[in-house]
Amino acid sequence: MGLEEVKRDIMESAKAKATRLRAEVEEERQRLEHLAKERVAAFAEILKKREESAADLLKKTTIAKARAEAKRMLLEKKQERIDAAFADAEKELARLPAKTSEEFLRALLAKAGAAGDVAVIYCNVKDAKSLRDAKIRQHDLLGGFIAENADATVRLDYSYESILASVREKNLPEIAQVLFG
Repeated sequence: MGLEEVKRDIMESAKAKATRLRAEVEEERQRLEHLAKERVAAFAEILKKREESAADLLKKTTIAKARAEAKRMLLEKKQERIDAAFADAEKELARLPAKTSEEFLRALLAKAGAAGDVAVIYCNVKDAKSLRDAKIRQHDLLGGFIAENADATVRLDYSYESILASVREKNLPEIAQVLFG
């Protein structure tokens, strides 16, 4: 074998090796490109799901906020109607006929007397005429009275305002049922 043959063998071997290397590099490039495309597709799918999830969450949140606002508004309207009903009740109590008012006050006074000694009665001017059994002191009340014992240690509040507040507190569910069904 001559030098030329050795040179040709080396060149052919180098060309064959270069061709194999190019083929291997191309194969690796295609594999990496395919892998990158798969990763991009998977990432795109994850982003799409996150976007759908975020949109769904936004939709649910918006609906929940709207429902809460509607419920709040409904409760406000119901509260307004309850307040109006009690305001009407106060007006009706203020317009009670004198005889009915006096009977009611006498019943309340008997109840106060059963609870203890009544020495002073705080009431409005109109009701003072019906309550002469104790010392009367004028007080700004819708009606009814506040009874106090002699040493001012016990006060019993039988004012219409207090009675209505107690009725409202104790019977609110029933009142709401009557008003709203």
